[in-house]
Amino acid sequence: MAESFLATLERELLGRRCFPAPAEALLATDLFIEGRNGPHRRHSALGQRSPVAYERLLGEVSDTPAAMSPRQAL
Repeated sequence: MAESFLATLERELLGRRCFPAPAEALLATDLFIEGRNGPHRRHSALGQRSPVAYERLLGEVSDTPAAMSPRQAL
């Protein structure tokens, strides 16, 4: 999975631009990662919810009994 991500990063960002300073390359890489994998992208491990929606749901189910996990509460 990491190799696939790095290949995409290189092909879509780093292979298309020449950066005059390392700091600019770091900033562009950070923006690329956040834009692609940001807090609103849905994840199968979270029941097709975004991390933001899942954390909101955890806050709502915090009143459930301690023995019940957040996934069981869904």
